Formats: sequence, structure tokens, C-alpha cells
Amino acid sequence: SKPMSKPISKPKVLIVGLGSMGSGMYTTLNKTGKFDLLGYDAYKPCMDKLKILNEGDRTRQQRVTSLHSCNALFNSPPSVLILMVVNSDQINTLLFTSPDPSTPPYASTLPPTTTVLIMSTISPSAAVSIASKCSEIGIDTGPVVIDAPVSGGPARAANGTMSIMSSPFPPPTT
Repeated sequence: SKPMSKPISKPKVLIVGLGSMGSGMYTTLNKTGKFDLLGYDAYKPCMDKLKILNEGDRTRQQRVTSLHSCNALFNSPPSVLILMVVNSDQINTLLFTSPDPSTPPYASTLPPTTTVLIMSTISPSAAVSIASKCSEIGIDTGPVVIDAPVSGGPARAANGTMSIMSSPFPPPTT
């Protein structure tokens, strides 16, 4: 008889920012079936739209009430955090501001193995600042922060053909 192999778990991916680009990215990734996927947006109409579109675990997605609730629904922080919000101010608020005194800033809940993809179009200096803040709060061994702005618009987000430019922080040295 064949030896039993341990099932390979799907990477846990959280997409934050479910506007026209983020919802297209969510739908495209969800269709592959290769990811344990959740989405979050502070704007309720975007969350409502996602709940209608979600072809995966509707019950679990409907229980997403905050960024922190995603960790509980995954049973751990995500392995990949995709930030597809409007600007660097929103990224800073999401990652480094506590929603209430009893809850830590979201960035401090991420383990060193997390990859943070900043897919919003922000300035290089803002991306460096965000990566530095991750280091300052004691997660300098991770998460890996990658500035990865996209191009292509909502249609290309929905069909999975966007262009992605990327640069890790700190940049590699030669």
C-alpha cells in the first residue's frame, strides 16, 4: 500500500482593499482554488459586494468584521497580506493604529513569515517608511515587505492579467 502523505495546506491570503481592483484580484485568486482566501474593506458596501461574489466559504467570509477578525477566522495570521487600498495614509492606519486600547496594531500580530505586498500606488519614500515602521515595532526579522504597485485597471484585475512591479525592503545589496 502507498504511504499516506500529509495534505499540503493552502497559503492563507488576506486582501485588504476591495474596491474595483482589489475585488477583481480577490475573485481571480478565489477561482484558482489554490489559496485559503479572505478579504477585508473598511467600507461596508465593498464587504457586502464581496459576500455576494464569494464562491468559497461564504459563512466564514460573512464573519469578517474587522482586520483582526481575519486572523481568528484563519486560526492564525495570514501568510500573505495584500494591501490594495487608496494611499499610504490608509496603509499606515491599517497596520500601525490600534482600533481600540485592548487591540494591538495589526502589524504587530504578523509573524516573521508573513509577506506584505503593498500593491497600492504609493511613493517609494512612503513604502520605505512603512517597511521601517515594521522594523521599529519589533518585527525586523519579518514580515517581508514588498512594494508591488500594479497597472492594468479593474478589467485586468478581474481576469488576472495585471502588470506588477516589485521591490523588497530592504533592497538587495550586491
